[in-house]
This record gives sequence, C-alpha cells and structure tokens, in this order.
Amino acid sequence: MLKNKLSLAMLGRAVISIKGEIITEAMGKPQIAVRMPPSLMEKLNSYVEKTGTSKTDVVVSAIATYLGCAETVPLSQRLAELERRVAAVETKVEAK
Repeated sequence: MLKNKLSLAMLGRAVISIKGEIITEAMGKPQIAVRMPPSLMEKLNSYVEKTGTSKTDVVVSAIATYLGCAETVPLSQRLAELERRVAAVETKVEAK
C-alpha cells in the first residue's frame, strides 16, 4: 500500500487516503478504486462492449442516478443511455 502511494506521488498526482481508500487526482478529476464481484464486472464489460461507451461513463452515470443527481452526468452520457433505452423498446416492439 505504501509503495502504491509513493509511486503515485512520484507521478506528480495528489494522493488522499479516505477510510483506507486511495483517491488520486489527475487532470482535475478524482479517481477511486472499487472491488466488485466477477459477475458484476462481466455484466459491465458486456454492457460497454455492446454500447460502445466506457466503464467510467457507465459507473459515473450509475452512481449519479443512484444518488439522485443524474443532472450532473454529462449530456453525451445521458443521450447514450436514452439511445440504449429506445433501442431496447424498439426490439421489444418488433418482437411482438
């Protein structure tokens, strides 16, 4: 853990430890590392492959929606989500 902190500091990034988590700041945006079950990671990978979006965009959008502040999600991300939903509805309609 200390080695990681030193490595990050050597790269010129600010390192902040909050409750044992390391958050780095690069290009003005904080980063956070999370652990997730393999099954959830598989679903995330499948989703980003299918939609062509990034994992970051999906995770930021999901957290913002969960916390009730979806308006903070960039317009491009919200538009991509709406396009995905419309495509899903079209698929269901065509199947009937």
